[in-house]
Amino acid sequence: MRVISWVVLLALTFSVWAIPAQQAPHSRSITNARLGELLQRIDPDVKGSPGGWTISFQGRSAQIVTDPNADRMRIMIPLVEADKLTQDQLYRLLQANFESALDARYAVAQGVVWSVFIHPLSALDDAEFVAGVAQTFNAAVTYGTTFSSGLFNFGGGDNGELFDAIKEKGTRS
Repeated sequence: MRVISWVVLLALTFSVWAIPAQQAPHSRSITNARLGELLQRIDPDVKGSPGGWTISFQGRSAQIVTDPNADRMRIMIPLVEADKLTQDQLYRLLQANFESALDARYAVAQGVVWSVFIHPLSALDDAEFVAGVAQTFNAAVTYGTTFSSGLFNFGGGDNGELFDAIKEKGTRS
């Protein structure tokens, strides 16, 4: 079942990338309306409204927030209470941010460790957004093990199935 989910997500991703520019007016300067459409593809039960959504995928929930005035978009998944981490665990998170978390990152805010993807809203396109969702979920799933956000890292690859499943769902027409 997981392999099928990954295949579906990968197909969605490639279909977004394959849309000709004249059919994809949102290829740059993505809007909240377009983000809502993409989130609906990933999770038909998406909750919230433009600028603040919650989606679920394979038992995990993510918050997506935007601020057009600040030109920022953030995808966030809470992982653990930060005060429960040892110094070695914090060190490992920093290593992952350098080599295996790719565009997603591990961060600490409000006493919580998060899997996050932060991007300028005006420079974001459909494929980057869907890849960001996939990386953020994958970083959450692999927290405590490989700490990987996707298909590859600078030392090898792992955990591509979750990445592919989210990308496929997000790029399906």
